[in-house]
Amino acid sequence: MALPTPSPPSQSTMAYRGGTQISAGQLLKYGLLLFVGAAFFDGLLRILTGAAIISFLQQYAAWGARVNLAGPALAIFSGIIVLGAAVVILPLVGVPISIIPGPSIDLNNLNPRSLATDKRVILVSMMIIFTLFIDSIGLLVMRATVPGATELIAAILLGVAYFAFMRGGVLRFPPLILSLVVLVGGIFLTIAGFTGAGTLMSAHLGVAGIGIIIAAIPMLLSSINPQTASSVNKLFIVVALVLTISLIVGGAVIIWQSTGYFRYGGLIAASGAVGVLTGLLGLIAGLLLMVVTLIKISKALQVAPTQPTQQPAEAPVAPPEGEGVPPAPPPPPE
Repeated sequence: MALPTPSPPSQSTMAYRGGTQISAGQLLKYGLLLFVGAAFFDGLLRILTGAAIISFLQQYAAWGARVNLAGPALAIFSGIIVLGAAVVILPLVGVPISIIPGPSIDLNNLNPRSLATDKRVILVSMMIIFTLFIDSIGLLVMRATVPGATELIAAILLGVAYFAFMRGGVLRFPPLILSLVVLVGGIFLTIAGFTGAGTLMSAHLGVAGIGIIIAAIPMLLSSINPQTASSVNKLFIVVALVLTISLIVGGAVIIWQSTGYFRYGGLIAASGAVGVLTGLLGLIAGLLLMVVTLIKISKALQVAPTQPTQQPAEAPVAPPEGEGVPPAPPPPPE
């Protein structure tokens, strides 16, 4: 008797020695928790950095010099918003915080439609867009014209596209126009990121902008030819991969920037320590989320059989003797 063949291991789990298995949903949860931690410390970093700049500029103000405190004040304000966004995200990944009531999301079976309409996701999206707007104003105040202007245009375009997507009754755009708005917003965000943006929320804006551009491509193709929607939607997995790369890039950049702050004392050294912790959390979160995305890509690339396997033709069964058999010919004459 042949023994049954064991089924191959699922690609949605990662097995380790000792029998421990971690599913893709668990990796996603850990990655999101680390990302929320990175966002929280990024908000704290913005507040400490703004306070350190204000303290530094006040020394010049004491000598009678004219200083502009609007830039660091905006950094502190954006830091408070980022801290609030991190707290709002926590219940989504299972942390029992009831600031905004609602169930945690099922990370093993994500439903993009229900997730997009979740009021907590909507609130966080609005806070992120508002943070981009504040950051752009801060860059303009600090005379960083090109990154500030391009980030401001990106924040306006992506904000309009978001409200048009979520609130179709208020802002109603044809799919082609909406996809073009997202595409142009992604281009300006890429320019802003690669021309001098700073913290974890913005150091990787260039790579994140590329992800938005890639996301606009299937939207554009689907608006031109709706029949291609099912095939081009697979590009959104590539978008997720690019966004995880942006987290890794942002984490590495913030670590590199923050290590130089240790030579100073006071709030600057404290902001450097928080920056290193922020970068480490963002870097590890990006790596974990990249593993999850690669698992999704490997499953999407599996080719399923389109036709059932044909069974071999059975040999004709000979009828029983004497039934349906023609009589044997007589022997030849001798």
